Amino acid sequence: MTILQNLTVEPVDGTALFRGADNDRDNPNMIVMTGAGEEGDALVKVVLSRYLAGGAKVWMWDHTGEFHAFCGKSCGQIINARLLSLNPFAHVIDIEHSVPGLCVWLLSLANADMQNEAVVLSAMRHAVRCVWRNRQNRARIDDVVKALEGQAVRSEEVRKVTTALRQYQRGGTLGRYFQGAMPSLCLEDGLLLFSFERMEAQEPELYRALTLTLLPTARLDMQQSRERRDVICVLESDVLNASFAEPHAQSFFRQALSTARREGGEYLIHGYQWPDCQSVTDALKLSLIHIIYLTSPLAARFLIAGDGHPLPDSGQNILTYLPGTAEESLFIRKTNRHDVTLNRLWLSDAEMGQCIDRPEDDENLMELRDMGLTHYGALQFLGAYRRLGETPK
Repeated sequence: MTILQNLTVEPVDGTALFRGADNDRDNPNMIVMTGAGEEGDALVKVVLSRYLAGGAKVWMWDHTGEFHAFCGKSCGQIINARLLSLNPFAHVIDIEHSVPGLCVWLLSLANADMQNEAVVLSAMRHAVRCVWRNRQNRARIDDVVKALEGQAVRSEEVRKVTTALRQYQRGGTLGRYFQGAMPSLCLEDGLLLFSFERMEAQEPELYRALTLTLLPTARLDMQQSRERRDVICVLESDVLNASFAEPHAQSFFRQALSTARREGGEYLIHGYQWPDCQSVTDALKLSLIHIIYLTSPLAARFLIAGDGHPLPDSGQNILTYLPGTAEESLFIRKTNRHDVTLNRLWLSDAEMGQCIDRPEDDENLMELRDMGLTHYGALQFLGAYRRLGETPK
C-alpha cells in the first residue's frame, strides 16, 4: 500500500474526515493548508482527489486559474463567478434555523458602521421573517429593503443599512448577481470550481459580496446534503484579508466555520504564510485561529506545504504557530484552554533523512511527484506522515 492509498475519506457519524494528519484516529480534525505557491496547490490537489474519490462534493474558490486543469481531470464544473446569480433565500428549508445566518449575511453585505447593533439586528430579524411569510423561497434582497423601509420607526443605523443594501436590488450596481430563483448549485455533484480570477483586484466589492453570499449557500447545501454526501468548502486565504476585517464579516466567517461539522461539512483554508502575510491584521489572524479551534476543539492541527514557514518546535500543548508571544497569550486568555495540541509537520533535512528509509519509499515519492509535488516537497510530505506513524510498516 502506498502513502496516497492510505489517505482516505472515511465517514464518522456522518462527517467526512481526512485521515492521515492526526495522531488520534478517533478525533476529527480540521485541516488547514498553509503555504502559497506550487507546493501548497499541489498538496491541496492530493487532498481533494481523496475527498472526491470518497464521493464528497467540493466547493472551491480559485483566484489564479491554477486549479482549472485539476477541475477538468476531476470531471468538475468551472463556474464563472461573474455569471453567478445567487440568493440564499432560495435554499432555505427551516426559516427559524436560518434567520440568524441570513441577518448576519445581510449586515455583512451592508458593511455599515453601526452604533446600536441590537436595534439593527431586531429590525433585520423582523424584516427577514416578514419577507419569508410573504415570499418564502422567492424572497430577494429587494423584499428585505422594502420591509426595512416600511417599518414605522427606523433608527439612523437602520437607514444606513437600508441604503447600503440598495446596490444589491434589481437595478442596483450589483443587483443582477443576487436575483437567483432556484438552489441550482445544490443539484451539482463532484467539484464546483468558482473562478475568481483577477476579480479581487478589479472588482473588490463584487468579489466580497459574492464570497459572503456563497458561504451561506454552501452552508445550506451542507444541511440539505447531510444524508446524501459530504460537502467540502475550500477557501483560499484571500477571503480572510483586510476587506473582510469588518466585525459582521468576521462574525459571519466564525458562524459558517463553527457550524460546519454538525452540518456534515468541512472547510479547508490554504495559501497562508502566517509571518509574511502583511495584509491581514493580527486580530483577524487570531479570529481565524479561534474559529478553527471552536470548530475542532479536540485537535486543531496544521499541515504546512511548500514555502510556508515551519512551526516552532517549542514543546507540546502550547500555541506556537502565531508570530510572537502576545497573540499566543491573548488567544490562551480568550479561550482559557492550554491543551490544543499541534503537530509540527515540517521536517528539517536531518529529520527527513532519518525517517525515509524504507523500500516502499521510492514508490511513494514517485506517486507524490506525479501529483505535482517537487522532489523536496514530496520528501517533506512523506516524512511528515512517516513521523506521525500513518503509513504501514
